Amino acid sequence: MLHRQLPLLIVIIAVGHAAADEPLQWKLNPGQSLPLAIEQTYESTLHTGSGDVSSSSTQQVDLSWKANDGAEQVGAVRIEQEISRIRFGFNAPGGQGYEFDTDSSEPPQGLAAMIASLYRAMVENNAAFLLSARGDVSGFEPPEAVLESLKNLPGAAAAGEGADIYVQLLRPAVCQFPAGEVEPGQQWTATVGMPVATPGLGAATLTYSYRGEREVGGRTYAAIDVELTGFKPPEKSDQSIDIQVIESGGEVLFDREAGVVYSARLKSRFALAIKVGDEPTTGEATQSVVVEAGPVED
Repeated sequence: MLHRQLPLLIVIIAVGHAAADEPLQWKLNPGQSLPLAIEQTYESTLHTGSGDVSSSSTQQVDLSWKANDGAEQVGAVRIEQEISRIRFGFNAPGGQGYEFDTDSSEPPQGLAAMIASLYRAMVENNAAFLLSARGDVSGFEPPEAVLESLKNLPGAAAAGEGADIYVQLLRPAVCQFPAGEVEPGQQWTATVGMPVATPGLGAATLTYSYRGEREVGGRTYAAIDVELTGFKPPEKSDQSIDIQVIESGGEVLFDREAGVVYSARLKSRFALAIKVGDEPTTGEATQSVVVEAGPVED
């Protein structure tokens, strides 16, 4: 059943900073750390031959990025990503709901046991990647323990390579920026990979619009509108998913002085048309993500 697929919902939203007098760029320097909290929620209803099937999930991830020396790529910094906690809850008909918290000492029960080893491996083992000033992500180094846990996960084939799960995790907080100066009203797009729990889709297109600067709590941030505007199917898939965006909108606030994200949010509503073999299913879904960053630590 589609609603039983592991909803590891790493929703795609990206952030940046904009100012008319300088290009968008990240400025994390070796030795600095950026704490991040990412919360994603998902609700869906599928219309099946036996009636409507609804499910929902919430995932909260606490992590930090530490910039290090040693980047082989000019203009990039090596980031060590440390996940300190993952909390996940899933609700579905027939008593299929479960909750899991990597901080809990209680052994996971039922369906939670399927994801426990993967999430604990992600918390216990740090990953690393390269981040350029424009937000290009490359050179991901997934820990071996995570790769082994991923192999045993139901639906592992849909999750892709080991690095994919990390790329989707960090996408809520980083994106590729346009080159050059950015003026109020200027728009640009970015194409990002789909979450690992969304088989049948290859990538999504995000559209950004720089609105100008605004003050929050006595500090000035670059304000960028963001919306999810379309999807691109993968080259190969045994499952067809057509998603039409009904509405989508959000905002990114980027700290120009620090060169890091301050906050980001995006909420989108979709119409779904799913086909597995000869069996079509339609439905609706709502996804949202909220990113909050702490101050840069030296």
